[in-house]
Amino acid sequence: MSPFLLSKKSCHKTFAYVNGVKCQMMKTDTIKEIGIDKEERLYVKPSSASFPMIYREAIEVHWDKNSQCLYGAKPCKWSYSDWYKQIILGASMQGTNLKLYSATQWVNVPTELQQEIEGL
Repeated sequence: MSPFLLSKKSCHKTFAYVNGVKCQMMKTDTIKEIGIDKEERLYVKPSSASFPMIYREAIEVHWDKNSQCLYGAKPCKWSYSDWYKQIILGASMQGTNLKLYSATQWVNVPTELQQEIEGL
């Protein structure tokens, strides 16, 4: 008998019951835009997901409710690609896999950095 007894949709998130324990399954969302803002911070704008509680992860990734994007600090010790990985990790910790797709827009991102991020 499978340990997956049933799954339900609740609050737009999918849950599975594994051996009687409710487990959140990962959602997937595409990345609408990646850019570097006027404060020189990398940001990632999901197509539909929002992350108002990302601060709870305590990984220095923040949610801007006005622009609907995740962002990190201005690179000092970390590179932009490190911040990209940290932002993706934060979204994952919140239950969402963010994925690049062919229509992702790149704003103020040098070609070399775009290629580096696409290769991750």
